[in-house]
Amino acid sequence: MQVYADHAASTPTAAFIVQEMADIMLKVSGNPSSIHAYGRAARAIVDEARFMAANVLNVGPQEVVFTASGTEATNIGLLGTALALKQQGRHQVLISSIEHNASLNICDFLKYLGLEVVYLPVDASGLVIINEYKKLLSERTALVSVMHVNNEIGTVQPILDLSELAKESGALFHTDMVQSASLPFIELTDSPVDLATFSGHKLNGPKGVGLLYLAQGTPFEPQLFGGGQEQGLRAGTENIAAIWGMAKALEHARAKQAEDYLKLKMLEHRLIVGLTEAQIRFLIHGEQRVPNIINVGFLTAKCKVEELVIKYDLAGIACSSGAACSAGIAGDSHVLNAMKASVQGVRFSFAASNTVAEIDYIVQETKKILA
Repeated sequence: MQVYADHAASTPTAAFIVQEMADIMLKVSGNPSSIHAYGRAARAIVDEARFMAANVLNVGPQEVVFTASGTEATNIGLLGTALALKQQGRHQVLISSIEHNASLNICDFLKYLGLEVVYLPVDASGLVIINEYKKLLSERTALVSVMHVNNEIGTVQPILDLSELAKESGALFHTDMVQSASLPFIELTDSPVDLATFSGHKLNGPKGVGLLYLAQGTPFEPQLFGGGQEQGLRAGTENIAAIWGMAKALEHARAKQAEDYLKLKMLEHRLIVGLTEAQIRFLIHGEQRVPNIINVGFLTAKCKVEELVIKYDLAGIACSSGAACSAGIAGDSHVLNAMKASVQGVRFSFAASNTVAEIDYIVQETKKILA
């Protein structure tokens, strides 16, 4: 049996989205910035996709900026706002210690540019420690960045509470929502969140496209320069087929969210019950996490986590030892280290397309591997 249990790394593109994108690529040849009929046809697709995405996120279409990836959305979002606020005398950025590398690495660059970056500690479940967060917020804080759902352990941060505290101190708040597809969307318009980032390929959409929500009036310095596309915020000729695919993926995720969540809870329960019989430790448990990301530590395994992942692969099971963006880089997970976890973990991540039979197969093969 072949089992794909690495949906937190990437999801298969929905067949209907592939078909609609193919139709656009075959039939629409114009540049959206051209004023002739071919260009206007391309512009109409981008505009409709923007309104579609804005409707799903409950934001204004002028607050939607399409990018080439979730990483780019995070990079230009953090860099653009931090530099704008630096000019206003705010030089500090607070970021959780378990963020995706897209956020952590751009913050390394912010340090190079002269900003102070402070890493927020987390507890054993990966939640930001609120009392420590309150102590670190000050009038010097320009920006706070905390992801909604962690990509390695599935922890759900209290984004609305954290962003409200940032607002009280006068700081902007960014959240990485790339892994939030299995949760009810935060109503961005009614929250203190100033920036949020999304990725198409984590939503059964295409790879190579992302989205930055940038609340109207947010101070921002553009990072890509050229033809002034995306309202002058992100230059570069738009990939109209990918943008359409991104918007359709968001719409599709919202429409089937409640149904999918119930299926994922059932699959999660079955895996936990099955693996409890084996000698494993669930690194994150409780209700403050999504049901489709499960990170387990093997207490008696005599090999490294990477070797366990290979053993699963040989059994036809795709899983992960951490973020896919760090593939090929050996070493412990910075997320689990920040949580002070005693063992490193293997991540299983699911979608509603997974089956009970696949869950049972994972349990069966786990027992064989441990034996």
